[in-house]
Amino acid sequence: VPGATMTGLIEVSDEENEHAGVALQSDDAQLAWQLQQHEDLLAAERLTAHKVLQLEGSDLLCTRASCNQEMSLPAAATACSDFELALRLQQEEDEEVAKRSSRSSAIGGIHVGSSSPSYPTSKKPRVGNEVSRSHFMASSTAAPLCSDAVALIRRCIANASDAARSESYLCGPTPFFFQPGGKRVADAAFRDRWSCGYRNVQMLIGHLQLHGWPQLFGGLVPSIETLQVELERLWASGFDPEGRQQLGGVVSGTRKWIGTSEACVLLRGQAVRCNIVAFRSGTTTTTTDPADAMSAASAVVERAWRHFRDSASAAGNGCGTAVASASSRPPLYLQHDGHSRTVVGVQRRSERCGSVTDFLLVLDPGLGQYGFEDFSSCAERGSGWEKFVKRSLAPLRRKAEYELLVVEPDGIITEAQAAAARCIARRV
Repeated sequence: VPGATMTGLIEVSDEENEHAGVALQSDDAQLAWQLQQHEDLLAAERLTAHKVLQLEGSDLLCTRASCNQEMSLPAAATACSDFELALRLQQEEDEEVAKRSSRSSAIGGIHVGSSSPSYPTSKKPRVGNEVSRSHFMASSTAAPLCSDAVALIRRCIANASDAARSESYLCGPTPFFFQPGGKRVADAAFRDRWSCGYRNVQMLIGHLQLHGWPQLFGGLVPSIETLQVELERLWASGFDPEGRQQLGGVVSGTRKWIGTSEACVLLRGQAVRCNIVAFRSGTTTTTTDPADAMSAASAVVERAWRHFRDSASAAGNGCGTAVASASSRPPLYLQHDGHSRTVVGVQRRSERCGSVTDFLLVLDPGLGQYGFEDFSSCAERGSGWEKFVKRSLAPLRRKAEYELLVVEPDGIITEAQAAAARCIARRV
């Protein structure tokens, strides 16, 4: 249009475009080099930790993908921002690795360059106790949902309406470990149906660490991954060749179930003197009392009764005190077909008709987190808690066979018992 002032498009010369592209490519190359250095560092650390140190690098990979998408933008400022982000992420990962290495070297007397933890003289293991240092690296320990679930049961019994006509015995403080998922998870694919054996072993270890074995497994409760690696190590050293064959010699990274034999191997490997007692309906192979032959369930209850009662303190004085007597014996690992539980005590209630009713007091890892929270809520209200922890003979009689793993009173395996301890079928 004549007389009009026209504002044309600002043109950038080819030379300026070329300079901008070179700068962007330079920043891209520097970022790629930094990320490659970081990946090399992660690979070296994973190899050194023998698959136990599992760095959670998924977040970094996601961030890297995000960075690569942003790098496609034609702006040098974006490349600079991504480069700073990559450096910050690398620094955070380096700091996390340093922290994990520091923690692993401080666990229970574990020293860098040493393959075995230090133990007090009174509890020094003598059988298969050479716990590899890699077992105690990052992610090697487990935290309980409740540090002392027995205290909750003790309070429930004290406030129960039948306390005055009951005789109860409970072991000492015991942490609660659970199978993820629990009964509130609708999708069965997300429910853990295989780890009950490991969870019960964790409860036993947690109890023993509080009662005379402070340096057991380095003083910390091992994770399932650590227990799997330790089980394979003990198999390789000659423990339970039959059990090793049944499970194919490999459990690390799998969801294979373990039972009483594997729990026994893990404890005997730390010089904990323990034995397996089998119960089968109609037999008397487990005890010398013929009355126990009625059923495996009644034999289990009677054995548990003697286990906790015979070592109970005078506190509570048994029946009619509204206080469960404290037993010095550790929990019992109870196994039956398809599941296992931790028995922490017993109760014998006198009925008005003159008979008695016996109960096992159990911690069931199958409750899951939500089930245990329900139990805690019922314990606070003082009602409805029984269904979570009390098991009478009626449901127990549904199974014809049981096994108990019993930690013996003088619980250290001696040098003379070392060879026999590797055979799970032999008593030590």
